[in-house]
Amino acid sequence: MLAGDHDAHYDMAKIGDQQDKATMLSTDASIFMLIPRSELLCVSDEQLIYLAKQLFGKAQRRCVRKFCPNTALGNGNICGAELDSRDIHIRTCRINNVNHHKHAALQQWFEDLCKQAHIQTTPAPPITDVSERNPTKQLAADIMLIDVSLKQPGRDGKCVAIDFSIVTPAAESYCKEAANKPLHAAGLREAMKVNKYLHAYKEMDDIHFEPSSLKVEVSLE
Repeated sequence: MLAGDHDAHYDMAKIGDQQDKATMLSTDASIFMLIPRSELLCVSDEQLIYLAKQLFGKAQRRCVRKFCPNTALGNGNICGAELDSRDIHIRTCRINNVNHHKHAALQQWFEDLCKQAHIQTTPAPPITDVSERNPTKQLAADIMLIDVSLKQPGRDGKCVAIDFSIVTPAAESYCKEAANKPLHAAGLREAMKVNKYLHAYKEMDDIHFEPSSLKVEVSLE
């Protein structure tokens, strides 16, 4: 009954409500029960309250600015896009490298976790000489677990290559489907990564590939 009353507050014909519902479905409530060992994952009381409001009610704005102040590192240009009432743009703005910082933090946390488990890691080997998105870099997953094999039918390999992704289910490109299907955005990203890496790593010394997606929440302080 409670879930039904909560869903009745959303009008799925409105993009804003689609974004609110997608955010709610993608918020992992287990964060309220975890005590993270890594400093990177520590959450302040203020941030926990913000997450709780997103989970149990309408999304709350944290940014009081009217226009996006993000600045490009390369040329110093300011984004200046008008901010929406739910701060969705702050989570998806591409003019700065905030998502790269989130990606690096996620990778560092996972490498620390592997270290605690006495699993050795190394940068994943490249599968191509040049990346289509960045001609100065080779295309490769993020890290590889050395001498770790996944003992499951059809998923075995001498080592495991892992690639991390940051996704925002409330983005307009995802929210319509993500409002009705949990993990919709992560599933799309996973399929894209599997198509890009799985067979290439399988042919490279029988390396198994595993994608990993994280829903992102980025706010201006």
